[in-house]
Amino acid sequence: FPQGMLTLAAMLAAGADVGRILNHTADTMGIAKFATMSSYGADGSISSRVVYPSVVTAEQETDLQAVYFATNANSRKFQELQENNHTTLLYFDQEGAGEVTVYGRVAFCDHEEGTKRWDPNWDTVYPDGPKTPYYRLLRVDPYRLEFVSARYHTDEGVNRSDWRPLTLLRTDGAWSYSSPPTKDTETVAE
Repeated sequence: FPQGMLTLAAMLAAGADVGRILNHTADTMGIAKFATMSSYGADGSISSRVVYPSVVTAEQETDLQAVYFATNANSRKFQELQENNHTTLLYFDQEGAGEVTVYGRVAFCDHEEGTKRWDPNWDTVYPDGPKTPYYRLLRVDPYRLEFVSARYHTDEGVNRSDWRPLTLLRTDGAWSYSSPPTKDTETVAE
């Protein structure tokens, strides 16, 4: 990432807040369009595939409480998420040298919500729209976001020896900043 990236402390000193970070995150997701979605396979492996979530823009979803995408009810992805609803979505903004990682749990939407949130961009895959027999709408309820972006001058770890992306956590429906662990609080997986 280029020099001049701001640390979170500098961003906060400059008046940035969680809402502004969420706006930049939503914009990056919209710019990227597609996301790589990962789920756990029955054998414990991780499966990944590209999905086309509904367009997210800062104007529409500034709170990023949910991300919606369509899937085929006969797909491996659908089956895996029924077994274990934890997922990760990774959006990559090549031109803006940025990424958003969304950690969340998947909820299976009913037909009414699937119809209400139908995205015309899905027409080529689901020819009868939300009436396509194998169409299902999934909702990712995020609990953690990670964000890095040259476009928005956001890279918390640029001046750190233990780099990590800027991280927000959602508790009781509200997003808050998550400080990087200190050497005293880090845990090592065995």
